Amino acid sequence: MPSPFETEFAHAWAAPGHTRYQLPDTDINQVLQARYTTGKPLIFTRGMLWDIEVRKAAHPGTYIPLVVRAGSDRSWNRHHGDGGEYLDRCSMQRRWLNPHHYELILERAFLNHDEQKVTFLGVPELTDADGTPLPAGTGQPLFHVEHSVGGTELQPTNRWRIVHLTDAADDRLTEPRPANRFAGQPERASADSQARPGPRLPTLRPDHRKTAQAGPEALPTSSLSTMKVK
Repeated sequence: MPSPFETEFAHAWAAPGHTRYQLPDTDINQVLQARYTTGKPLIFTRGMLWDIEVRKAAHPGTYIPLVVRAGSDRSWNRHHGDGGEYLDRCSMQRRWLNPHHYELILERAFLNHDEQKVTFLGVPELTDADGTPLPAGTGQPLFHVEHSVGGTELQPTNRWRIVHLTDAADDRLTEPRPANRFAGQPERASADSQARPGPRLPTLRPDHRKTAQAGPEALPTSSLSTMKVK
């Protein structure tokens, strides 16, 4: 049975007027081969990809530093329920249509470990861990995001879709992002201490020679942007 958050996402996805966008499933190992160099041979498994999605849910700035302002992300209220885990989080993120400006994004998340899916619901306000009310930014419509893992254990795929809670569909929100959208921004995550402990795997570094030859479709995936895998 879907969790309340997954049900809410499905309702928002189906609602008239909302702006929906879904990326094609991405073969993670193809991305690694085409766009990254590693210290030693690496094959990403489905379990490894899900582990990153779980960690990224609590600490998005560690994995998508081109989107989240450094040091602005945190999570709290993590607890078990409905066969998975819930948590609340906040971060300063670039606006979708005005990426040179950041605003506070508040999200409630459900981690479905059985289906390897994370559902994020954008909300207008949250109560911080210390009881302080937090209002979200109002410079753009709220949005919900779903991250999930597909494919097989040795050929996993990254799945990503978003629904913006617009009054009428806005085609600008479904246009491909230009390759220079984040020009001049740092390319490595620094909050390694926030990741869960475990054996250290090879560092992933973007190969700029390959990136420069690719179009917008070769931009970093939601999980393999610029990061160090633990």
